[in-house]
Amino acid sequence: MKDVEIHDRSSVINDCYVDTYNRVPSEDTIKNIHEQLPSDIKHLAAEWGWFDTEVREKVLVWIRNRKSI
Repeated sequence: MKDVEIHDRSSVINDCYVDTYNRVPSEDTIKNIHEQLPSDIKHLAAEWGWFDTEVREKVLVWIRNRKSI
């Protein structure tokens, strides 16, 4: 995976996590979230990029749904 893609992915997950939990996630948390994201979100990110609006919204919704568990 390219460094730019890793940076973009981490930035989006970080932002969505902060929006949900109001705190900054650790690098391990970011990696764990990425590993758990559904394949449809990962495929969409591969196609359109992590900063795509639809990708960001799906990541945010996924993280928020996990919070209630």
